[in-house]
Amino acid sequence: MFDFDTLRPGILVEPEGLIARRKDLRRAAFTTAVGSLPRKPALMLAPETSVAAAARRLADSGTGAALVICSGTLLGLLGEPDVVACVASGADLGHTSVWQAMSPEPPFCLDTDSIASALRIMKTHNARHLPILRAEGPPVGLLDGATIGRWFSDQLTALILD
Repeated sequence: MFDFDTLRPGILVEPEGLIARRKDLRRAAFTTAVGSLPRKPALMLAPETSVAAAARRLADSGTGAALVICSGTLLGLLGEPDVVACVASGADLGHTSVWQAMSPEPPFCLDTDSIASALRIMKTHNARHLPILRAEGPPVGLLDGATIGRWFSDQLTALILD
């Protein structure tokens, strides 16, 4: 028994029934744009920010990564692994800039890309966080696996209760 079997006692929903009613999560993943996903605003850092300050801001925001931005252009991504690598190297975090510690030119997706496309990019590059860019203009956000997981959970719940 799955957790969602208890949402409507006495009614067991089989995946085949959902597909037969033309309600398929695969279709939704290929037709829903990443830009439509609800998410927190991305943490954005200037390249000259110290790693110590960036680590504090990451901890305060409860996120695992930040976009490194200069003049509205994505330069890189600073994630928790980058901060850990900096600490392990013995660098002075107060005098080391995120420019020196970030992962340059990270994989990204456009806000018009599908969720399925974003998942493929994340899997291909083994990325925990994916910057979301517009075709024109500054970055709009940061996508992570938890956001995608919440979207799939919400979609599945809606399909079952429909």
